Amino acid sequence: MHKLRHAVVMQLFSITILLNSLALGNSEENVATIQCETIDLSGEWRVSDFAPGEGVEKKVFSPDFDKRNFIPAQVPGTVRQALFEAGKIPDPYFGFNNEEALWVEEREWWFCRDFKIDNSEKGKFIDISFEGTVFKGEVWLNGKFLGELEGMFNPRSFPVSDFLNFNGKNHLAVRLEAPEDAKNIEKWNGLTFDSRREQLYSIAQCLFAWDWAPHMVPVGIWQPVKLRITGPIRAEKPHIVTTLKSENHAQISISAEIINLSNQEKSFKLQGVIRGKNFSGEDISFEKSGTISANETVLVSQEIDIPNAKLWWPNGMGEPNLYLAELKLLADNSVSDQTTAQFGIRTLKMVANDDIDSFIEEMGKAIGNVYRMGKVIGSYPWTFEINGVRIFAKGANWIPADQMLRLGKDRYEHLLRLARNAHFNVLRIWGGGLYETDDFYDQCDENGILAWQEFLSNRNFSHIDRENFWEGAEATILRIRNHPSLAFYCGGNEFDPDDAGSKAIVDSLENLIKKLDPEREFHRASPYMGDDHHWGVWHGKEPYTSYREVRPFRSEAGVNTFPVLENYLKFTPKQLLWPLDKTYIEYHGENQTRFQHLEKLERYADEFGKSESIEEFIKKSQLYQGLANGFNMEFCRANKFKNSGLLYWQYNDSWPCISWSLIDWYGTPKPGYYFVKRASRPLHIGVDFEKYLWSVGENFVADLFVLNDWNHPVSNLQIKSKIFAVDGALLADFQKSFSVKANASERAGQISLQIPDFFAERTFFVTAVLQQEDGTRISEAIYPIAVSKTPVQDANSADEKVYHNIFAEMKKMPVVKIDLHEDGIFRNETQTTIRLTTQNPSEHLAFFVSLIPEDDRLLSKLYFSDNYFSILPGENKSIEITIFSKANQLMGDRISLKISGWNVADQKIAIKLKN
Repeated sequence: MHKLRHAVVMQLFSITILLNSLALGNSEENVATIQCETIDLSGEWRVSDFAPGEGVEKKVFSPDFDKRNFIPAQVPGTVRQALFEAGKIPDPYFGFNNEEALWVEEREWWFCRDFKIDNSEKGKFIDISFEGTVFKGEVWLNGKFLGELEGMFNPRSFPVSDFLNFNGKNHLAVRLEAPEDAKNIEKWNGLTFDSRREQLYSIAQCLFAWDWAPHMVPVGIWQPVKLRITGPIRAEKPHIVTTLKSENHAQISISAEIINLSNQEKSFKLQGVIRGKNFSGEDISFEKSGTISANETVLVSQEIDIPNAKLWWPNGMGEPNLYLAELKLLADNSVSDQTTAQFGIRTLKMVANDDIDSFIEEMGKAIGNVYRMGKVIGSYPWTFEINGVRIFAKGANWIPADQMLRLGKDRYEHLLRLARNAHFNVLRIWGGGLYETDDFYDQCDENGILAWQEFLSNRNFSHIDRENFWEGAEATILRIRNHPSLAFYCGGNEFDPDDAGSKAIVDSLENLIKKLDPEREFHRASPYMGDDHHWGVWHGKEPYTSYREVRPFRSEAGVNTFPVLENYLKFTPKQLLWPLDKTYIEYHGENQTRFQHLEKLERYADEFGKSESIEEFIKKSQLYQGLANGFNMEFCRANKFKNSGLLYWQYNDSWPCISWSLIDWYGTPKPGYYFVKRASRPLHIGVDFEKYLWSVGENFVADLFVLNDWNHPVSNLQIKSKIFAVDGALLADFQKSFSVKANASERAGQISLQIPDFFAERTFFVTAVLQQEDGTRISEAIYPIAVSKTPVQDANSADEKVYHNIFAEMKKMPVVKIDLHEDGIFRNETQTTIRLTTQNPSEHLAFFVSLIPEDDRLLSKLYFSDNYFSILPGENKSIEITIFSKANQLMGDRISLKISGWNVADQKIAIKLKN
């Protein structure tokens, strides 16, 4: 493989260019010149395709080659994006249109652009850096060959000082092609479905298709291209390690490699300043001097005391305080290089779960399924301890945010804001996806979201190009290791890290991390050593009460469903809407030729009866996902620190599809998102029951748990629980005052019902409300419970016939009309907040109530404090809707909301935004 000097330079840190002298506090001199600068070559390029090998033969890299037939292409971006925007291919995300663009992977693609560089830059040290390309090719500048590109996560940097035309036009040409195994496509009835492949290179596996993504291997420049201009010495690979000496006294160790690019010995001075990024505080300055021989690299480090440290805390525990380390490197009385690194002060370690010996004993009896608890008897410590405080991990699995790699900062901001709003504190960056971008990690830092970063895996590593893999892994570790949100590394997803094909490379990966980032833990795989991928629900068609298994950590579990109807209509041809077409459901669903996806959707939706329309089917399917996910979180939290976390599969989507996601590709939360948000509240009331299908004569019992994630006790709580029939008749009642310990989950009591004989084939609801002593509502939970006419042998079996139509009586729920009142509109510079009160004046439950903007462009622009909720008879619920300033241009003078629900009369309300 062709390797060149400074291969990972620009991936290490984004360089902050300050055209004026940095305010470094104790700097004695005003530096006369600033030698360093970054020129971003992102933006509009041009692209065209050729047969493999044809471009070089025709000298497409030459500035004189006629490129008038090339089409515009955005960088960062990919070929499919350029072709779609130019009208050359139909929208690959609609219907089966993806099939019409697979030819992209059979051609080579030439990207080009012209740029100018000022004559004042002559004599400086200039590199051109590619932070991310897919997949392999070469680079030419002004017709001169610079070097090769290979690997999606393998940044490459090339020295170009001798090839540039100063004060003239420069022509940059890049040839790229897909990896050869992209062409290994299996067809079924003329369509491309997921055919699992071996991991060969440093590239995201899901781009070749997964069970929620199509085969859509990109070709393109998916990360920025930059010119790095410096003086003769550079500062690279900055590393910041923080240590807490006491509660708010910290010490940081900051180091960087100093590189002398010249043929002369140089004296240098490294000046630095530590300052708060998102808080005000005193700057702390430091300085190091030295000499460096010609063409030498030396490591410089400095210990710095932070006497009044502002700690970084995860979401819900405190503020995610961030610092900036600004480094300025001086040589020859000029600023030769400068860089800025973001970091946070915090301690993080994994500690042992409670009662772990009992789990390991049980594991020895149940071992065998690699996709559940791993093949190794034992357990990693699975409890996150941040700044000395144990936390329960609430979150989900993150996949690439777009299959065509359109990964703008706004998309990350939106998705991570929703994660923060849902009380999430951990996201697992799944191993078949990306080594995530700087924008992603910056947003995790700012939102207090811990990130568990996995490396590439599929089946095993036996066929991978090891040099290509190591290069990408090393560059990634160096790039992300300073982020306080980075929790730990993991070898990858659902493979055996100890088999003959994988052990050596996983061992070496662990050693690499010990060398480059020794403070962070490394887990060999997931699941492995005690974390659980629970797929009895969904893949096994079991009821959601099968989640009632205590594991040290549940890192995958979920139920598949549709996006909201308005978004489903955007990517589905009308003729395929109803009746449901199993081929289409599979293509935009589990993407396997087995055609089981529709069967599983029907198994869960049909608990509420056979559907007569796509609208009805989607509503039932979404309801089941919500109930299942809410119950799962409540159960795991009720067993807090025996189980130390739940990460739903999955958080987001990479294209419009039917999946396990909580947020669809359009950025719209599914109903299940709000069920999860409620179940993840820091102080919550949870309901636990053995099963949701009972028989007449049985004694239904539900345990009530108070779930407290606050690091302080809460006293004088009021618990109210009821069981009532579909017609509103009260069947059982429970009330209790309760106090809960700090950072604990405690059983508060139980509510029960001896099911009478006349209740056969009926439904009742079990509800629980947690409130303050003055009656202020804190949280609530509600579940429907079905009663069978005949005895149920095993209500947690996978036999879907047992569950068909068990909630049929819910179709007969009395219709309720909701009263909705606007309580005020509040504005500041960044957002508008609308406060509403929804009231149920009837004597019946208002179930699964939703507020949807009539303008579907606003589906992902309005942030609801709650949605898809239920209102008990005679009660009300307050809702806040937040609109951020970036969406204001879509608002106009008013917005219109549609109110509906399971048994709620449809109505609309118009909210006037401007006087």
